[in-house]
Amino acid sequence: MMFRSYSIAAIAAIIGTGRFLPTTDAAAGYPLVREAMVFNPLSCNSNLEFADCSSTSLESIIDSATSNSTEILIPCGTCATLTTADGSTLDLSTKTINIEGKLHVPPSAHVTIRTRGIFIQGELKIDPPSSLEALRVQLVGVDDVLFVPNDENADRCDVEGCNEGSKPVVVAGGRLNVRGDALTNSPTCKTWTTLKDVHTTNPILPNHPSCMFDGSLLEPEADGTFESSSKAGFTRYRWGSVEIASEDDGMGGTNTYLHNYGRSNVKDGLQINLGDRSMCAMKNRMYRMSFKYRLHTPGESHRPTVELDFKDRHPRKISYDLPESVNGTWAQGSFEFLSYDLKDKEIANVKVTWPTDESTSNADYDDISILPILVNPPGLPDVFYVDTEVAQCWASKVGTELLITTNEIGSVSNGGWDGEDIAVITHVDIVTGAITVVDPIAHYKTTELQDARFATEVALLHRSTIFEAIEDNVLEPWIGGHSVVKHTLVPQLLSGVAFENFGQQGQLGEELFDVLLSTLFLHLFLSTIL
Repeated sequence: MMFRSYSIAAIAAIIGTGRFLPTTDAAAGYPLVREAMVFNPLSCNSNLEFADCSSTSLESIIDSATSNSTEILIPCGTCATLTTADGSTLDLSTKTINIEGKLHVPPSAHVTIRTRGIFIQGELKIDPPSSLEALRVQLVGVDDVLFVPNDENADRCDVEGCNEGSKPVVVAGGRLNVRGDALTNSPTCKTWTTLKDVHTTNPILPNHPSCMFDGSLLEPEADGTFESSSKAGFTRYRWGSVEIASEDDGMGGTNTYLHNYGRSNVKDGLQINLGDRSMCAMKNRMYRMSFKYRLHTPGESHRPTVELDFKDRHPRKISYDLPESVNGTWAQGSFEFLSYDLKDKEIANVKVTWPTDESTSNADYDDISILPILVNPPGLPDVFYVDTEVAQCWASKVGTELLITTNEIGSVSNGGWDGEDIAVITHVDIVTGAITVVDPIAHYKTTELQDARFATEVALLHRSTIFEAIEDNVLEPWIGGHSVVKHTLVPQLLSGVAFENFGQQGQLGEELFDVLLSTLFLHLFLSTIL
């Protein structure tokens, strides 16, 4: 099935960024709409906000309806309350719900309603629920549904009514006043954020004798300080040679370093061979390469480039904007890389080259190290850190699903743009911001601690209020539900709601949520609660 669960974020993508959207005219890209097409608020609802909602229940209206009726009508000027709170189902699968007055869904509601469609000519008011599971509206049926408006707006449709297709949710002159999730109780709560850090409860350590060490990726015999006068593990890259050299350290002692001479090309440089240590680079672990370097070019400044060279694919540049070696003097540089960058490939070596016209200048290197940064243990993460303010908002969502988006690009086969993960929350620590999930996720994520520019986003998938289109159209399974705000003068509030299986490919309700603009006035507000 092509449909998936959508939240109000998808609606925001259609009509804006969650701000009030003013009406424009044809010159700005919207077609002019005849005034006669506007669905006006019903005059019989003028005192609706003062109506007593406790005296009439939706259930009593349902009970009083005849068995062969095709509509449950909340009369204009009447406020009815949905009182079911035991999780049972109100089966109205042969009927539509026509809200000419007001339907109030209180925080205590816990119910599933099955219906062919909902028409809102008055007001649908849903308060933030007090439990995780509150209201689920299931839209059923494959036949088109006719909407016959109140007499005050009767000329807005044909004589027989407006054909709204199957499974419609229609606002026609009425008002959505919906805050469908407990998160909407706070104006500062949001349903997505970026990852600050991750943690692995059960680290995955490399199972190889060469990897039982402090984590260095240099060969065991390699001495990056060259004080042992050994160049084991270090060779020249392309042309030229390397040898151990020494100089006065300026403090009465001697500094030993690696000298690279005989260069004849800008790509000639140093190669750091990892040997068996190439199998020890652990996924989801940050590494830092640090080294000193200089290029013998008096009066000039140059910086090196570092690449990872893989055994079965092209090198990958991993260093940027290292400090320059000025006037042939030593510079100290370091950079970090995430071992997820390895893409399950085995590193053969690390290359240091000099992309400059000075292709014959000698270069020197010293104090070379490639060590893990003890930020995260290696392995697949199952603990995710967010801001403590976000954690406090999400504390009630234990047992629901968390979406961790992909931080990669490229094809699905490479774990690219489709490499998202979904995990079930088991615990939220409001003090530390740690969110624990049932099982480790399958992909590795960049965090703020690693690179704030590319931190992975995480989002709550759960909403306590859900509008779901049942997949009962065997012949046309791509036909889901349809929601629309017709030409309406009333401001709308829709927040904290999930839409599942909405959209009707090639039909009237092709989009998840249609908004038909009036040339008179329209404000539609979509909350930042996704």
